[in-house]
Amino acid sequence: MIAEKIILGTVQMGINYGVNNSAGKIPENTAFDILNHAYDNGIRCLDTAQGYGTAHELIGRFHRKHPSKEFRIITKLPHGFDESRIEEIAAGYRADLGVAKLDVLMFHGMESYFSGKDIIHTLGDQKSRGAIGGIGVSVYTNEQAERIGADDRMDVIQLPFNLLDNISLRGNTLKELKAKGKIIHTRSAFLQGLFFLGANSDHRAYTALKTQIAELQSISKEYNTTIPQMALAYCLAVPEIDNVLIGVDSVAQLMTNLEAVSIELPENMVRQINDIRVTEPNWLNPTTWN
Repeated sequence: MIAEKIILGTVQMGINYGVNNSAGKIPENTAFDILNHAYDNGIRCLDTAQGYGTAHELIGRFHRKHPSKEFRIITKLPHGFDESRIEEIAAGYRADLGVAKLDVLMFHGMESYFSGKDIIHTLGDQKSRGAIGGIGVSVYTNEQAERIGADDRMDVIQLPFNLLDNISLRGNTLKELKAKGKIIHTRSAFLQGLFFLGANSDHRAYTALKTQIAELQSISKEYNTTIPQMALAYCLAVPEIDNVLIGVDSVAQLMTNLEAVSIELPENMVRQINDIRVTEPNWLNPTTWN
């Protein structure tokens, strides 16, 4: 079931997030509805982090309320964590989340990875005991991904990939990582909602990428599909990508996204997307927008 390739992000369930999110943090009852529908439709993995506000605790409450619907959990160590407390931190995560095992415990960026190198052997011990399934790093650039790819202790790499941050920018890196046996998760499939802003938006990144976004809109009209469906189907079709992380604000949005699971994009359409080039890739990195 290809829906299992989707990882559901929970940042919107814990904090206000997304350039196209005017409603703020998702209410708990809505979040529970989303999680129920996600599980019932084949999604079995959640992405979260200690830095996502109350997301850990919300997931834990869902698991206790719905014990037959336990998700696999990917979570992340914060920047500046206390290395001497790593086992205590991981145990606290499992307790908060209501799971006996973390599917993946990730460093939340290169800074955390570099500062935490000395505790990777401790994480390896937890992995051998079955408390952690894998160790990973969330990165932004190809150079960072390639550096992590050279570390045999790292199992999972999470990096951006979407209609603009596309094969023309990421293709060789994805192939190299997969050749080294890494599990590849991609995020930012909708570029934090930037693709959905209106043509009159004055958002700095939208203005900078307006020409390329207009190309995407033209392609979607030519092939009679929507930008959300095209965006997700594009990511899901890349063979090197093991899982695609998405976030949603409602059950209706989740179900619309799940419709893309069955969409197979025409080869000519994919070629047109791959031919789109962003000359200033910094605009594809949301950390630079502010």
